[in-house]
Amino acid sequence: MIKIDLYDPKTGKNNHYEQARVSFGNFKKVLSMDTLTAENTAKRKILAKKLEKDELTDKEAQDYIRLASTTEEELEKMEDVIVSLFDSPKVNKKALEEGLGSDAISVMQKILTDAMGGITADSNHPAKK
Repeated sequence: MIKIDLYDPKTGKNNHYEQARVSFGNFKKVLSMDTLTAENTAKRKILAKKLEKDELTDKEAQDYIRLASTTEEELEKMEDVIVSLFDSPKVNKKALEEGLGSDAISVMQKILTDAMGGITADSNHPAKK
């Protein structure tokens, strides 16, 4: 099960949304997001090692700066995947951008982990209770 709480600035309330099942098609989107994140993490590590050795080219330095944290590309894709996971039309990109706080990245990462059946989702599974 995945869930999200989104603040609604119009009402001043948090709205809770749950999705009991993640379809295989959406699971594939989550895996694609995970692949992009893993690729960017690997690139960050490689460029960081080159930086330590003072071997970065100008282009690599620009890439390093771009990849220093979660990229805009990753955030956009993460938002798209999160929206697709929930059947509710009220869970959309605008609602995410207005309804999540400064912890948005960690909230979305937790949803993706839960969608993949990660440790958090597994430990909260009804069969385990």
